[in-house]
Amino acid sequence: MVDSDENPTMGFIYQEMDRAKEKIRSSFNGIAKRWDKQLHRPLHAAGLYLNLILRYASGFTIDNEVTNGLYECLVKMVEDPEQRGMIDLQFEDFKGEVGSFGRE
Repeated sequence: MVDSDENPTMGFIYQEMDRAKEKIRSSFNGIAKRWDKQLHRPLHAAGLYLNLILRYASGFTIDNEVTNGLYECLVKMVEDPEQRGMIDLQFEDFKGEVGSFGRE
């Protein structure tokens, strides 16, 4: 379509790009709704945070939403604030690959 010498192509390209954008937009809305209803949960955020393959990959970054999800799970799972504090200290070892967290 782009290399045609017979017809001006910009109108065709514009139309196809517009169609593609609309398809992406409608698909994304469905995905976004599903994400919000089913997948966007603290437990899934904690799973991302604690996934060793992802966590120790180069360039890995964590945003506040993921960290908040992890701590929401921690509060639900561990009632004692002192125990939560001890676990929080272990998260620092986990982040820094200290001790047994640094093993292959």
